[in-house]
Amino acid sequence: MYIGMMMSTKEDFSLKILEEGQSKETEYNNEIAMFKGDFNRGQLSMIKDIAKAMASSSLTVPAHLKGNVGDCFAIAMQAARWSMDPFVVASKTYVISGKLSYEAQLVAAVALSSGKIKGRFHYEYKGVWTPSSHGEVRCGATFNNEEEMQWCEWIDCSKITIKNSPLWKQNPKQQASYFATRSFVRLFMPEVLLGVYVPEELQDYKPNSKISLNDILEKNIVNPQEELESDKEV
Repeated sequence: MYIGMMMSTKEDFSLKILEEGQSKETEYNNEIAMFKGDFNRGQLSMIKDIAKAMASSSLTVPAHLKGNVGDCFAIAMQAARWSMDPFVVASKTYVISGKLSYEAQLVAAVALSSGKIKGRFHYEYKGVWTPSSHGEVRCGATFNNEEEMQWCEWIDCSKITIKNSPLWKQNPKQQASYFATRSFVRLFMPEVLLGVYVPEELQDYKPNSKISLNDILEKNIVNPQEELESDKEV
């Protein structure tokens, strides 16, 4: 009987370990699925609750998100994909030309936390840097499966026409670094920022913009009918 009790205890213990292992595996798979954006109903329900809490906040979200459950829901989903705090992500958002944009600082944080690069971003500067005069900058990083550092192209900051951030005057190199980071991520890590824009990318955006016939003629856009007729002559 004593041996039988031991066998039963060992079986129960083994079963418990198996159940715990399966539970942890399920939890891990759920986390991976959430990171990829493959949300199940339970996760979507949780995100919806978070969105409602965000929308009802008075101090912890920007004005454009207060009472706005839909946009809070979208931001909470994006934060889940990035494995980041949704309130932190929300605090780094703006509305430019009717579209939601994210601070370049957040873009850098997302890229760093993606696990795709070794260490941190590196920056190089050249030219004269003063509050009113900006030189050139480029951003570089080393990917996990590579040894050589990759660099984006040199960016001439004197040719950037939209500089709404006060950092362009207070700390131009820092703001230029954010700008270069975004360029690097867009070039080498586009999957990290699908559907995500920073203010500089949306300043010239005009929703539902239309082109007139005069614009077409002025831009010398070729008339398809003329092309067909010219082909016939040949």
